Amino acid sequence: MNEVAEKGFGFYAGGVVIGSVGVLKKGDSQLKIGGICKLAVDPIFRRNGVASELMKVADTYLKLNSFHLGALWKGHGVTPGFYEGFGYSSLNGSDIMVMELEGTRDSGSIMEAIRKEGVW
Repeated sequence: MNEVAEKGFGFYAGGVVIGSVGVLKKGDSQLKIGGICKLAVDPIFRRNGVASELMKVADTYLKLNSFHLGALWKGHGVTPGFYEGFGYSSLNGSDIMVMELEGTRDSGSIMEAIRKEGVW
């Protein structure tokens, strides 16, 4: 499946970007996955809720655009429990985090599709 750059969001202070996040589209109409990517906040502004606000915007975008699943790679240096606070959970104990979006298929069928198609 092809990755397509879908949308990017910035958080500004005094006209300067201090944080950003992107969403990649994976899959098709049967299983539309929104990959949260490149969540970044200027070190001076960290621990002030900027990353949380960017995650809320990205998750809202996924919901408003009929994505079935949100997914991301947890990476290193992330505050423990950060992504879990938004409803993401580890996929089979890996650093890949997923969240089923409301109004979509049940999580069992989504996880089965991921294992079957190897979309991530």
